[in-house]
Amino acid sequence: MNYMKTKQVKLSLLIASFVLIIGAGFSAQALVFGSNAVVSFVAPITVTANTLPNFGNVITDVSGQTLTLSTTGAISGANSSDYVSGALAGNYTIKGSASSTIAISIGGYGADHNVVPSAATCAYNGGAVSSPCNLSTQVAPGNAGKTLLVGLTMTTNNTETDGTVANPTFQITVVYD
Repeated sequence: MNYMKTKQVKLSLLIASFVLIIGAGFSAQALVFGSNAVVSFVAPITVTANTLPNFGNVITDVSGQTLTLSTTGAISGANSSDYVSGALAGNYTIKGSASSTIAISIGGYGADHNVVPSAATCAYNGGAVSSPCNLSTQVAPGNAGKTLLVGLTMTTNNTETDGTVANPTFQITVVYD
């Protein structure tokens, strides 16, 4: 009988060893993976007004007027005969990153002395005129800067008098895209 117990113990040890060997091959393992984050820095965007859009001298009109100033400084529109002299397109310098493209738009119009600006047009870096001014994926301005030319439409009513100077507003938005 002793022989039988010895054989059973040996068989049990053999099975236990086999289970340990096989189990060790399939045990759970922890995996640690290292990673990095990436951050790229760009220069802040700046916009400098070299010349504000200027409709120049316009004759007052009892019925109001609508005039359009182009990105070249030319006046047109239904009441262009009321234009006298001094029109200048807006001229701005945009500076920023030398490698990141930008998007440009104009909006946020505000009236002054019953003169209402609208329908801004623009040309960036010698490119084609965008009407309305809404440009995307434009060449990076770099530290030297690129030129933005701006034109507007102006609508008046019949309340302007000799000597009135109006300063209506608008917002130029420039962002990296």
